[in-house]
Amino acid sequence: MGETAANGSVKTERQESSELMRSVIDSLGVGLAVFDGSLRLRLWSQALLALLGLPRDLVRYGIELEEIIRYCARRGDYGEGDVEQIVARRLARAKSSSGPLQAHCYQRRTAEGRVLEVHGTPLPDGGLLTTYIDMTERHEAAEQVRSMVHQDPLTGLPNRAGFREKLKEARDQSLRTGRSGALLMLDLDNFKDVNDSLGHLAGDKLLIEMANRLRCCVRVTDRVARLGGDEFAVIASNLEAPDDYVNLAQRIIEALGQPVTIEDQIFQCQTSIGLTIFPDVCSDVDELIRNADLALHTVKESGRNDFRVFDAALQAKVTERLNLQSDLRLALEREELALYFQPQLDLRTLRPTGFEALLRWRHAERGFVSPELFIPVAERCSLIHDLTEYVLQEAGRQYNDLLEAGYRGLRVAVNISTLSLKRNDLIEQVIQVQEHFGLCFPWLEIEITEGWLSEDAKATKMLTALRDLGVTIAIDDFGTGYSSLSRLRDLPIDSLKIDRSFLNDVSENSGNAAVVQSIVDLALNLGLGVIAEGIEVSDQVEYLRAMGCRQAQGYLFGKPMPADEVLPWLAAWSEESRQKLRADLGEAA
Repeated sequence: MGETAANGSVKTERQESSELMRSVIDSLGVGLAVFDGSLRLRLWSQALLALLGLPRDLVRYGIELEEIIRYCARRGDYGEGDVEQIVARRLARAKSSSGPLQAHCYQRRTAEGRVLEVHGTPLPDGGLLTTYIDMTERHEAAEQVRSMVHQDPLTGLPNRAGFREKLKEARDQSLRTGRSGALLMLDLDNFKDVNDSLGHLAGDKLLIEMANRLRCCVRVTDRVARLGGDEFAVIASNLEAPDDYVNLAQRIIEALGQPVTIEDQIFQCQTSIGLTIFPDVCSDVDELIRNADLALHTVKESGRNDFRVFDAALQAKVTERLNLQSDLRLALEREELALYFQPQLDLRTLRPTGFEALLRWRHAERGFVSPELFIPVAERCSLIHDLTEYVLQEAGRQYNDLLEAGYRGLRVAVNISTLSLKRNDLIEQVIQVQEHFGLCFPWLEIEITEGWLSEDAKATKMLTALRDLGVTIAIDDFGTGYSSLSRLRDLPIDSLKIDRSFLNDVSENSGNAAVVQSIVDLALNLGLGVIAEGIEVSDQVEYLRAMGCRQAQGYLFGKPMPADEVLPWLAAWSEESRQKLRADLGEAA
């Protein structure tokens, strides 16, 4: 009796212990299965059935792992394929060819779409503990974060980060297949007009519309991305023919150029496109982006609303510009830059009224480098501000030399980039030069290009402040741009400079003569001075006098000269020189 009671007590304790263990296992909320050394099921949690979607009659004590895998394979949990081959591969995750059980960890997706993380841990007795953790919510959250990181929230397109991934994938595919692809970088040329006139909400509507149009322009296999602002990109893979990318670029320009109505106003976008081919031209992702971007900037510099394909010629141009940029950075240190001065004369008295200061660069190996080459380079890399400071300093030095030599009432004119006009320190630089040399205004004239007349209010404000100091303002190369006469009337300017192109054959070309007369009349009616450039023969002087033009400069009076030749030229330009020129003019008459 005693032994029977004791045995019953032991069984009860074991049963209670087993129930307690099962209760603990079920409370964990993870799928858990314990297999013995023969991979037969010995213990499992209720969550295992729910996570794997297993029927209760399948999961029973002693069933082999192989049968559970086979059941899941038949219903497609592991994808398509031969069921027995799938079973063999799955079992191999748990044991090696020599037999011992192996630890393993992997993620898999069930037929219902759940993402499970599976851990297999060998047990001391040769069995295997397998746990299944539901990672679905965490996986979805990670995908959402990834989407936020790689997707533009406004248009739903890939953003810059997502674009780089797509470009790398397209590049890799192109390298594998040997078929060409193209990268197109796009800018909406006049997008700023919409933002400025209607606000950012209207600008957002336009961007969404342009994104939708881009989607319609490309194939299903192509990729469109928004890189930021009004910048987009298109990645075209598996191009059939060399003209495919040309047709795509033209199709995009045409589609995006169709009128669009935003808040009852009709806008028509212009699009500039830079294009590069891969993998033939290059296969490095960063280089592809640089090349396409370079082609894009070339389009924008040459008129916009067009496309340009990156090629060897463009690469050579870029290399040359970079070399020039590098040399220009050293030019100031090497004292390769200098101001040359061309005299300006009063056409009535033939007496000097001042000099235009012209920046010259004598490169140690290239010789003289044209300002038409190095000034745009300086503007692109912000060296223009250093050049502006240098020009103002040397112009002040030259004017001080004139004063010390007894020449008063003259003026020095310098050309200033629009970029420098937008910097707050320009006035400070002018004042520093004046104070350093002890000068008094008006000694300085600033020349700006006619194309600046359409620039923003910040530059206008700077000109007004300079004029209030006593600096005079001239519009250089007038007649070659597209000036608004109403804006010209309101600007803080003092004189117009007639471009030299209108003085060629002015005595024989009635068209040029009419333009020059119109500019002179315009200046006089607005109360402005007028200076003619490029005077080379005495006939031009007679015509300009007859038209009412009062000042001029050109080779007839003196070529641009280095600073040390200015005072000798002034000394040589005596009454005798003026009398000789008057005699020449009389003979011409």
